[in-house]
Amino acid sequence: MIRFETNQPAFYNDLCDVVRLFFGMEKITQDGEADTVITHCFTPGDDKWLETCTIGVSGREPATRQAVYDAATGGRLYVERLMKRSAK
Repeated sequence: MIRFETNQPAFYNDLCDVVRLFFGMEKITQDGEADTVITHCFTPGDDKWLETCTIGVSGREPATRQAVYDAATGGRLYVERLMKRSAK
């Protein structure tokens, strides 16, 4: 079982689809005990976005990766589309 957490609840289902690409049909939950824990955090800034993802597997040191993107300007839908793309 995989526990997946994100601070972007609107993207939860889309991000779970990405997790399934790597973990197959493993059950994904938002809470409870799990062998694998994946945490996604989106941090907006004035001119940059920071995406942080941590994957922890029982008995191993968690792995963390960060990506920095230039913040987008434009209409609300355009910005949301770019936020979702960067999260994936």
